[in-house]
Amino acid sequence: MINKTAISLLLASVAMNISAAEHNIVCKSPLPVPAPQEEWSLFQDTVKRAPAVMGDVHREFYGEGLDNFGDLRLPQGEGPFPVVIVVHGGRWSADVGLDYMAPVADMLTKAGFATWNIEYSRVGSYGEWPNSFKSVAGAADHLRELAKKYPLDLRRTVTLGHSSGGHYALWLAGRNLIKADSELYVKNPLSISGVLVLDGVVDLAWHAQLPRGKDIQPKVLGHVQGKELQARLQEVSPTQMPIIKVPQVFITNQSDRFPSVLDYVKRATAAGANSKYDALCSSNHFVPVDTSNDEVTKKIIEYTTELAQ
Repeated sequence: MINKTAISLLLASVAMNISAAEHNIVCKSPLPVPAPQEEWSLFQDTVKRAPAVMGDVHREFYGEGLDNFGDLRLPQGEGPFPVVIVVHGGRWSADVGLDYMAPVADMLTKAGFATWNIEYSRVGSYGEWPNSFKSVAGAADHLRELAKKYPLDLRRTVTLGHSSGGHYALWLAGRNLIKADSELYVKNPLSISGVLVLDGVVDLAWHAQLPRGKDIQPKVLGHVQGKELQARLQEVSPTQMPIIKVPQVFITNQSDRFPSVLDYVKRATAAGANSKYDALCSSNHFVPVDTSNDEVTKKIIEYTTELAQ
């Protein structure tokens, strides 16, 4: 069940402290901060579209937890099909589920991709450290089992995530960088071909300093400080991790996330990674997942196709 109070906290400051003026690429002038009700309304619209796109969905469990499942959609035809792992956001919290990303998954399936829209353990549903990371990783690796039953081409697997789900989508592509002595280490993680991040977070340390992050990040990271905190950030926060070399695209808003994404892309590109961003002239956090927006849907399909090569 969606907790409106929690969503309001998520939205209330999502576009505060906009510093896009100095990094402005798209918009000719600073954008107004959208009212929480405006963002809440668009979020509601995305959720309300979900029931209409739930036909021909294969719901599969990948673990024993009640939220360890995903919705697999297959395109028309024989396959094998390239795969998109869809990761919803929601401030790392169990207050938000996978429904609002169902229209994005459906859109991509109609464009020729098998989509695996995952639910996972979040803070409030056994998702405190290290469980959310193990849950998301388990969902990704379960595709190997699904490929035994369905025509999936795992050589072309893209991760796509929105908001905090964008953080997990990028992290999934860097799991091969985790050291063997880590509790998150997996010997042979599923290889990722590319990453598409929709107004996502790339720096957990930065997010922890925000009013909307200071309560949630200690739970995500395990209430540790000092060297232990830094060690965990180096395992799970893309900005602090070794450079992730998998091709990656960021569709980002003119919000307080934009400068950190821009800095991340510059750093990754300087290190030889294929990393780029596409800045929308919008400050509404849910515009990048609005399937009624022709510009957005075109970008998502084009970039996903590019990343799945």
